[in-house]
Amino acid sequence: MANKQFDIKIENFQSALKEMGETVENAIKRAIEAVKSSDEKEAVNVAEDDYLINSMRDTIETEAVRILISQTPYGRYIRIVIAGLKMATHFERMGDYAAHLTSIAKNKTNTDIKNKIVQMASSALSMATSANKALFLDSAEYARQVAVMDDDIDKKKKEIDELILKKTPATEEEKKELYDYFFVVKEIERLGDRITSLCAWVVYSLCGDKPKLN
Repeated sequence: MANKQFDIKIENFQSALKEMGETVENAIKRAIEAVKSSDEKEAVNVAEDDYLINSMRDTIETEAVRILISQTPYGRYIRIVIAGLKMATHFERMGDYAAHLTSIAKNKTNTDIKNKIVQMASSALSMATSANKALFLDSAEYARQVAVMDDDIDKKKKEIDELILKKTPATEEEKKELYDYFFVVKEIERLGDRITSLCAWVVYSLCGDKPKLN
């Protein structure tokens, strides 16, 4: 009976982690749509809703501690809890990057750069969706494949950075917007890095070995 109750706790812990992943994925999706449509109201909503992701991380961390101190986990169970704690941290930061992306929704100049940032963010969204799939499928091999997708994000960052550097701002407002673009592009690159690390922890939870991916 005790082991069955412990299994249920682990299942609930994993379900909470997967729900957090879906919430973060949705936040990224909403942020992209807000930027694409220059919807400043929705941009504010996405940024304000980030507290929900933070709350989910806190809940997962609390439950992880409860499991570790109230039970006697062993083998893969320990790996699941440790990896879950790390993944919750990565998910929380990914939510932050989604919120930061909304900061350019209001930008009116250099829409060519803005459109390319949307494409870069869409690549990151696809990567996040695939990482969640690896988590749901309990697939280490798929997680390894997802990590390779970060190369495309890095490539897009380099292209956008070069485009920004070629611009000569005519006004202070345009100068500020170019800086905003540069900042957001860096954040999306970090988003890709976080997803890569997330995939490494998926592999660890399943195999007991945390690889250096991509």
